[in-house]
Amino acid sequence: MFLRARIEASLEKKRLRDKERKTYEALLASEKRLAAELAEAAVYVRSLLPAPLEGQVRAQWRFQPSAELGGDIFGYHWINADRLAIYLLDVSGHGVGAALLSVSVFNVLRTQSLQGTDFCDPAAVLKQLNQVFPMERQNNLLFTIWYGVFDRGTWQLTYASGGHPPAVLLGDAAAPTQKLSTGGRVLGCDPAAEFRNASCAIARGQRLYVFSD
Repeated sequence: MFLRARIEASLEKKRLRDKERKTYEALLASEKRLAAELAEAAVYVRSLLPAPLEGQVRAQWRFQPSAELGGDIFGYHWINADRLAIYLLDVSGHGVGAALLSVSVFNVLRTQSLQGTDFCDPAAVLKQLNQVFPMERQNNLLFTIWYGVFDRGTWQLTYASGGHPPAVLLGDAAAPTQKLSTGGRVLGCDPAAEFRNASCAIARGQRLYVFSD
């Protein structure tokens, strides 16, 4: 009886070790799948970013997120023959949820699919985005944004911001460096929030630096 009890105890320990090993292996496999899916999602987000611009107006960028997948995204595109939209947004938090919201907002801007909105009017764009993406319908996620429109016919930049760090217009001795911000609230928290435009003249050779923290 004593020998049988020892054998049964040994078998039970083996069963427990086998169960723990299988659980550990399943956890490793799950983590590996999740890492692969996050990496794939990060590649997709990066694929949405615009190509560098060359010509009279040039644009270059560097995208280096603090996490593999986050809520930062940016873009620029010609609204018409003379007006270039430039925008950068940052969704609160990191991970899939933040990335999904950032891509949703980005696609709305890229396709200009806010009904009845003049995309040459930055304040109007921010106001409409704020109403279309309330935090209550976005898993309590908020986002900041800087949106500007450069008119190469007049060399004027019109811009508006909502909770985002100011863009920086880099100048020289004749045109000192400027921080471009209109204040404005973070988008998604107050449907009644108002946004305003500001504008400045751009001198040839000046550079605009737009970034997220």
